[in-house]
Parts: sequence; C-alpha cells; structure tokens
Amino acid sequence: MANNKGGKEAILDAARKVIAKSGTHKATVQSIADEAGMSKGAVYYHYKSKDEILYALIDQYLRAAISPFKTSLISSGSSDELKKTLLFGVRQRLEAMEHNQLQFYLTHEAIKSNKDMLDRLGSKYRGWVDMSELGMSRVYDYESPRLIRALAATLIAAIDGQVIQLLLDAKIVTVEELMGVWEMLVERGILHLIEDLLAMEKQSE
Repeated sequence: MANNKGGKEAILDAARKVIAKSGTHKATVQSIADEAGMSKGAVYYHYKSKDEILYALIDQYLRAAISPFKTSLISSGSSDELKKTLLFGVRQRLEAMEHNQLQFYLTHEAIKSNKDMLDRLGSKYRGWVDMSELGMSRVYDYESPRLIRALAATLIAAIDGQVIQLLLDAKIVTVEELMGVWEMLVERGILHLIEDLLAMEKQSE
C-alpha cells in the first residue's frame, strides 16, 4: 500500500497498521515496508531493526503521555493540578493496551537478548522514577525522605503489574476500580506512606 509520507513518521504509521492487523510478533520489517510503500532498504536507512521501530512507537506515545505532568512540574503547578494530571496519566497508561503490549514485548526481548534495548528501557524507567519522586515532593510538600525513591519505584511497578493483569484479560478488576484505588492513594495513601518513611528515618538517627 502506497504512502505519500516520507521518512520516519511514514514508517511508524505503517508499523501501527501492521501491528493492528497482524500483531507484534507477526510484524516484520518487510511487512512494514510494504505498508509504507517503501523498500526494505529505505526502512533500514531510518531504523536498524524491527525492535528499533517498536521502541520508537513506544517512545513517541510515552513522551506524549507524560508531557502534561512534566509541564505541570516545570511550571510549578498547584498540588491539585499535579494530582489531577497524575491520575490522568495513570488512566492513560492502564487504557493504552496497544502500547502496553509493545512495551512488554520489547521488555521481554531486551531481557532475553538485546543489551541496547535493555539500556534504553532501563533509562526510561529511571526517568519515570525521577519524575515520580519529584512529583511526590511537590504534591505533598515534604522534604524527600531517603526511601522516597523506593516508594516511587514501587508505584511505577504497581502500575506495570496492573497493566499485565489487564493485558492477560484476567477479569480481576476493571480500570474504573483500579482508578478508584489510585484516587485514594493520591489523596491520602501516599501522604501517609511518606509520613511513615519520615518517622522511620527519625527513629534510625
């Protein structure tokens, strides 16, 4: 199928269509090239592998997804604004099934054999933890306790776990039920956890 767009965006558009029709595992550089109306060599000019294309898709989505929260942090938005933006971001992540499938496919491939992808995804996770850590210090107006980074990493891991349950269609809970828990966490639960962490630090001094 011909595509008049050129370059990377045309390849990413084609990759989305191929994945929607055939799934991640069956998508190949050749099928993406055919969908984009390009030669295989033209695709390789921009991306060195299928995994590179998939990573670019995920990166594009994640940059757009975290942009509102990042903007709120930079502009020193109010605590309520940051909370709303955070909850919006969590909902986006839970509902973005196509991108979640790509992320976990790439994570599996990276752990299995792709050191470059492992480094990239590791860097992405460190960035999320950094942003979560900064966000909590702004939202709850506390000096960050020593274990705040571990709390930030735990919250990111909780979202990943919930995403896996949804991808498996385990029918344990709905997105709305999960969001109800996240709303309670953001409003009260995380604050109590931070207070407990601060108390633990004082006891250990």
